[in-house]
Amino acid sequence: MSYKTPLALLLSAFFSPVSAALEVITVQGHQQRINTQLTQVPAQQFSADSSTWLDHVVGAGVNRNGPLSGIAQYRGMFAERVNVSNNSLSLAGAGPNAMDTPLSYAPTIIIEDMQIYRGIAPVHAGIDTLGGAIGVNLRQAELDMPLHLNAKGQLNDNEQGLSASAALGAGNAEFAWLGYGELQQSDEQQSGQGLIANSDYKRLQYGLLTTLALANGQVRANVHRTDTRQSGTAALPMDIDYVDTWRYELAGEHDFNNIELSWGVGYQDGDHGMDNYQQRPLATPAKARYTQAQSDSLSLYAHLRSDPWLWGYDANVSRHDADIRNPHNAQFFVTNFNKVRDSRHSIFAEYQYHGDALSSNLGARIKVNSADSGAVASSMAMMMPAVAALQQRFNQADKAVNDITLDLVLNNRYQVRERLHLDYALAFKQRAPQYQARYLWLPMQSTGGLADGRTYVGNIKLKEETAYQFNLGLAYQHQGLSIKPQVFVQQVDNYIQGTPSQDMQVNLVANMMSGRDALQFSNIDARLYGADITAAYQLDAHWQVQGMLSYVRGKRNDQIDDNLYRIAPLNGQISLGYGQNDYQLQAHWRVAKAQNKVSHYNDEQTSSGYGVIDMAFNYELSSQWQLNARIDNLFDKHYAPHLNGVNRVMEGDVGLGERLSAPGRTLHLGVSLSL
Repeated sequence: MSYKTPLALLLSAFFSPVSAALEVITVQGHQQRINTQLTQVPAQQFSADSSTWLDHVVGAGVNRNGPLSGIAQYRGMFAERVNVSNNSLSLAGAGPNAMDTPLSYAPTIIIEDMQIYRGIAPVHAGIDTLGGAIGVNLRQAELDMPLHLNAKGQLNDNEQGLSASAALGAGNAEFAWLGYGELQQSDEQQSGQGLIANSDYKRLQYGLLTTLALANGQVRANVHRTDTRQSGTAALPMDIDYVDTWRYELAGEHDFNNIELSWGVGYQDGDHGMDNYQQRPLATPAKARYTQAQSDSLSLYAHLRSDPWLWGYDANVSRHDADIRNPHNAQFFVTNFNKVRDSRHSIFAEYQYHGDALSSNLGARIKVNSADSGAVASSMAMMMPAVAALQQRFNQADKAVNDITLDLVLNNRYQVRERLHLDYALAFKQRAPQYQARYLWLPMQSTGGLADGRTYVGNIKLKEETAYQFNLGLAYQHQGLSIKPQVFVQQVDNYIQGTPSQDMQVNLVANMMSGRDALQFSNIDARLYGADITAAYQLDAHWQVQGMLSYVRGKRNDQIDDNLYRIAPLNGQISLGYGQNDYQLQAHWRVAKAQNKVSHYNDEQTSSGYGVIDMAFNYELSSQWQLNARIDNLFDKHYAPHLNGVNRVMEGDVGLGERLSAPGRTLHLGVSLSL
């Protein structure tokens, strides 16, 4: 059996002739779905958090609030606006501040690839894809596979990081199994000029996967466990004490006389503790807080394909609770979220047309969204009339909401010449608000990872976001040369963001907690537009150069002149690679311009530009053994990417209120075994 480690996959794709590996055509049911461009993201060998892989995707980025808490961003959209799925299942995290993001539940040892739709995602990609769609494909237990072992160990010299993982499996014609385990841990990291406080982490993930053959297909049953221990999230008001999550999956594929049925059901039970005193200094015990959060999440899908049609049903149902206490004061409590329910059911249809020059993908999805919340309470209501008033107002309000939303998408590809094609797409997409934006009743920072340091309050009456999207691209490919530019624009009516609260009682409480007025989740109008390009050239059989450039601009589009929050600046990458027999070398230059177009209402800081060089080496010792090495930030440059959160910890060498620095020069060494 031949098995390549993630870095080998990256390098083999990088040095191969320009092909679908750079921007892949969607292949489904053994037929090319060429109107929805699917970018295959090669695995990054030394990344603890799989969100880091997005740094190598044109138009994408990561909102980093901690080493394990990366929030996916695509063309200025992030968090719930970007649909993230693991094996086609979209399950909610346990906590209200996105410490355990969907990508944190994907162990690197079993990731096959990550797929991102460049441009406008088709309707089959997920229930809510207003900001794009990311699919993580995990390995499955394979039938007719002899006993095999894949193992790897990694060390780095910056934070004394350690990663060890293994996957062992076997299968015959009727049944297959695969067990895996992965341990990742690290001390606090060093930037180019000093210590990055609360950048340590420890996480253990393991699971058992099974596949059963049927006469007309197969059924898979999987169980996964994530056990995260004390880990830093310096951009948030608390750190991770633990995340204890079990995930169960049952899925299958069946073929009935050229009609293909795929289905799946996933259930995730999450328990999450976080606090502000065990891993960071605290001014006074009276301000100590511990949050206990729990979440149950159910994800369902059933898709039926009979070319040229694809029909489907998808659903996500979740329940959330979060309670805050002071370990030094048994009388203090806040019911932050109580019996919050968020249900999203939808059906869709998609039609594929393939002509001589024109291919089209037309889809529609209708979604029925409902949400509700139980009653809340706080010990502060006995002493503070403003808190009592907010508590009473929330409990007496009608908290049940129902929305019907719609997605319409048209993707076209027109073959202009033999080596040149034109891609153009139009879409109308809607998204119902997330539960934090509706049910955050007391001014707090439980905002799904916004990490701007402001207190927020929810708005039950929020309207759904409505986006009008347009994407236009060209693709030229000839021999070793590939160039693929795209431009895009989208108008988002009722875009959800914080605006200054005009509620006197809300601001009385907010000023007590933070010394300033709160922001309330509100509907505004917004516009995002920009362009990105990928290019690659195969110089000869051994050398290749590859690059990409991304730009997005996000603005309010109403009577207020302001920029949207946490938008990446102009950024790009250039890579030069060499491959020869059993080894590969790569030099990688990452650059970003300064970002001065920042959000006023979020008090967002500007950021400086930077340029950083990385080097990678991969050597095949034999068909079983492989050595990997990489140096990140070769010249130990001090820099802070704009999408990094702002430091909240009163220690280390990153000042309070400063953007979190990226790690300094880091040498990674790894070894992989495949038997």
